[in-house]
Amino acid sequence: MIRYVVRALKYAVKLAVLLAVVFFLVNRNFSLWDMLLHTTRGLIFLCAVVVWVAVYPWVEYVSRWIGGTFADKGAIVRALHAGGMTLVKEDEDRMVFHGYLLRRLWWLGEETVVITRGEGGGLTIEGPRKFTMEAQQRIPAYIENEKN
Repeated sequence: MIRYVVRALKYAVKLAVLLAVVFFLVNRNFSLWDMLLHTTRGLIFLCAVVVWVAVYPWVEYVSRWIGGTFADKGAIVRALHAGGMTLVKEDEDRMVFHGYLLRRLWWLGEETVVITRGEGGGLTIEGPRKFTMEAQQRIPAYIENEKN
């Protein structure tokens, strides 16, 4: 639960900075706070942002199952490296990957992809939806290429 709240707060800060930058680039004659707090449109917009920030971590962070084993470690590392991730930690049942510096800054440190042994065989990928879906597509292809 704490991790969910931290992710939501990080996303809220990132979204607030982006919205402020866009607002000031488009409209330099009005105050951002006056528009957001003293107009109906601004209040509705703030409510929509608060709802999206509350829902975003639940929507964005997923867990996926794929075939393969830890015996295919080389193929897994190459597949994620092709997607901009590097292996930073490895245990018997778990591999942790982080993105490169710019990706880490943009994702505020929440770009971590964790691959664990799935129950009953296979692998489980956990992390942001974008990276887990890319890994889910790449890893089987890299494992197949390694076998051939």
